[in-house]
Amino acid sequence: GSNALKYLHIDPVANYLSVIDATNNQLRRIDLNTGEVAGPVVINPGMGQAAVDTSRSRIYLTAREAPHFSAYDGKTLQVVFTSNEMPEGAGWPVYDSQSDSIFVLDIAAASAERSIYRLNPENGQLVETIRYTVAEKGRSGEFDYDPASERFFLIAGQHLLVLGRDGSTKLEIPLELKQYEIQSMIFDPQHNRLAALVINHPQNGEVAGVGG
Repeated sequence: GSNALKYLHIDPVANYLSVIDATNNQLRRIDLNTGEVAGPVVINPGMGQAAVDTSRSRIYLTAREAPHFSAYDGKTLQVVFTSNEMPEGAGWPVYDSQSDSIFVLDIAAASAERSIYRLNPENGQLVETIRYTVAEKGRSGEFDYDPASERFFLIAGQHLLVLGRDGSTKLEIPLELKQYEIQSMIFDPQHNRLAALVINHPQNGEVAGVGG
């Protein structure tokens, strides 16, 4: 329905727009060249975070319930493979074309030591676990990776963390925002900047503003 929670992911090479309906657990694909719509196909409950593989024209989705990782053909929306090699709760994928890897941030962990998983995009096999530590409580989320500088960017609690490829902390920036106010984040390598979509939720007696 029009009030369903939807996530949009674009494949700029194939010019496909994938639409994840997280409310009704459905996936659609729109061919932006022709307007053709594929789907909907039923996806695992709890899915929403996704990564686009432009070299294979695939979309990768994670889920809280098994299977925790699924690969879909970007044109037909057929399931290419599923994987359960990551623990429950791992759920923020980023595809890196330079190393041909999928990095997945574990967003369920609440301990000081946390994980980023590297998967083989051919079969979803877990090939590496990268450990990092956080100094404060608050789950990790909003994840991106810059292959040129080999840096991870993520939000943990009320801090922005910049991590090296080995999980070492390079930079920690306090944010004057609650974590849930940051809806998504993307790194711009050309200008060495992070862009974040921030939604300020109104409190009692306040009216939500409209603007950019």
